[in-house]
Formats: sequence, C-alpha cells, structure tokens
Amino acid sequence: MADIYGSHFEYAGKMSRQYGLIIVTIGTERMLQLGGAKESISLFSKKAKRQYLMDDDYSGAMLSFDIEFVTDNERLLELSERRAIEKWLFNKREYCKLYFDIADDLYGETFEYIDGARKRNYLNCRFVNPEKLEYNGGIVGYKATLEADSNMFWQDAIEKSYSVGNAYEDISSVISVTVDSDIDDYVYPKVTINMGGVGGDIIISNNSDDSTRLTKFVGLSPYATIVMKGELNYVSGQYYEKFAKQNFIRLLDGENKLTVMGNVDSMKIEFQNRRSL
Repeated sequence: MADIYGSHFEYAGKMSRQYGLIIVTIGTERMLQLGGAKESISLFSKKAKRQYLMDDDYSGAMLSFDIEFVTDNERLLELSERRAIEKWLFNKREYCKLYFDIADDLYGETFEYIDGARKRNYLNCRFVNPEKLEYNGGIVGYKATLEADSNMFWQDAIEKSYSVGNAYEDISSVISVTVDSDIDDYVYPKVTINMGGVGGDIIISNNSDDSTRLTKFVGLSPYATIVMKGELNYVSGQYYEKFAKQNFIRLLDGENKLTVMGNVDSMKIEFQNRRSL
C-alpha cells in the first residue's frame, strides 16, 4: 500500500486537518469501545471487481484492516470535537471516499496527471467498530476497522467526450479510448449517447476486442439520450426495451478503437482506472 503513515486525509468530503487528525499505525491497546459489530447482505460484482451493500448493516468487506487516527500534536480532543468526529467518521450506512492528503504524500503515490488533469486515488470505504484511544488522561484519537468495497484503489473518473457525426444523417465513425488500469480485466464504462435529429438504429463495436460483439439499439427517437452503466447492467429510461444486442460496452487495458454506426451526434465515456494498493 502507499505510504500513508502520518498522513492527514479527506473522508466523506471533509478534511481531517479541521481536527488535526492523522493516520498512524501504533500498538495501542483496545479500550473504550463505541459500537458493536455489524452484519449485512452484500453483492459482489465480477464485472466491477467490487462489493455493493444490499442492506444497512454490514460485515465482511473485500478489504479490511485496522486503522488509527490520532491528533498530530498529541493534543487531547475536547468533548465537542469528539462528538463531531464520531458523527463524521463512524458507523455510516454507505461507503464514502477516503483520500490521503496530497501535501503529506511525499512520493506522489496517490495521484497522477492524466491529460493535464490531476486524478487522485481513493478507497471507497467506511469505518466500523470504533474505539477511543487514551493518552495522558484524555482522548487523543480513535482505532477502527476500515472496510472497503475493493482490494484496489479507485481513481477519480476520466471523462472523454466525442463529437461523432452529423446530426441529420447516419454515419460510421471510429473513436479511440485509452485505458491504463492495474486490473487485469475488462473495464465497463458509463456511456452517454446523444442521438441526432433522425433517430433510428445504432451499433457500436470494439474493434480492439471482439468486433463481432455488438452493442445495438433499435428504433430510437430523434434527440434521444441513452445512459448505459455496464457495471450495473443499467440502461436509462425505457431504452432497455430497445436494447437489441444486450452487450454493454467494455474496454481493454490500452487503446480501444470503437466503431459507431447510426445517427449518433455525440458520446461521453466515463471510466475509472484502478491502482494497486
């Protein structure tokens, strides 16, 4: 895993610097438990290589390890701070993004630049079974179990927009999508397709993979917008009924050449690279 010892962090959209908390790994004893274990039903997606929560209570993550948060100057936490921290960090009923502070990442292990934009890596996780850590007659932090939906980092999404063809005629066009992922498997992106003013049938194939594996919609209305999420087998609105060849678009690691046929005006493709811990 990236060296996160002594790092400030961002969780659920809030910065730990607000409380002076850092992540450490020290041999403290377990004491002053705040909450019990949770159990739930979950679903593992082979396509996405991730685990989805199916019920509120939860146990048995894809990735699980103990983690400790303490104040960065051994300052004792006040009661009002502890209440705010506990509400922010613990016993959430959903996974939240955990980023490690860029200023503390001396070796740049948790972010990179792609097409000029900074993309950060994060764990999609939550903290369960929290316990208070005592020092010098007060509370200096917490120990908890981090449970994540994947055994790899997620990276901030990459969005690619393409102007495909003329809005008033059918076309055949090739677009290029480059994926750079540490996972040895397909990536199933979110795809938004905007039809032109004619509508009709469309066919999409990935020539870099299997050109006979077609993604096909029939009888689409002019100016229709279709959203596909391959990880979830999701097609927006009533368009699943028009999903004639029910192959969701999938991408290989490396360059993918997609052929798009029909009255497609534009497309947007969103995907996340995966990074090893």
